[in-house]
Amino acid sequence: MSQNEAISVDVAKDNDTLIFFVSNNTDFTQDVIFTVKDLEGLEGNTNPLLKRLNPQVTDIFHKLKITGPYNYNFDFLNEFPKEHLINEAFTVGDDILLNKGIVIFEKTDCGRCQTTMAYLNAKNKPYAKLNITDNPMYNQLMWELLELNGYLGDSVKTPVILVNGAISFSHEDLEGFLEQL
Repeated sequence: MSQNEAISVDVAKDNDTLIFFVSNNTDFTQDVIFTVKDLEGLEGNTNPLLKRLNPQVTDIFHKLKITGPYNYNFDFLNEFPKEHLINEAFTVGDDILLNKGIVIFEKTDCGRCQTTMAYLNAKNKPYAKLNITDNPMYNQLMWELLELNGYLGDSVKTPVILVNGAISFSHEDLEGFLEQL
């Protein structure tokens, strides 16, 4: 088995066929690009294959015919399907709607993030927090949202905040922004 936290690949032999199972271990739909290469004793498609996997799903991704003693390598990449990020009902986990309320993308040990959450707690304003340090999928989601909203930079000052689906980031006057919430 090979895995990268979000996606795992298992290979099984069934008679004269090698079967590749790909699992999406996240709570997000993932687009997975899977490529087999360096085939020895195997026949089949070596072009990259793209498949969309729903959350917490395992699916057969590829089959190769065994023709003799075999060896192979494979690679895969995964990413969010961008169209899901603009869907009004896009959720994180079971309960966080990205277009409703306040969602904070925060980093571990980020003083500005802690200030933001302390302010919202003091004002009894409900919010959801997504830690981009601990969860690479939240980090990827944040960057996809930034890109969809026209930000093409390679760094951003946290926290990144969604208010009813509108993204706000790199606040020079964070306290002033928070007072407007």
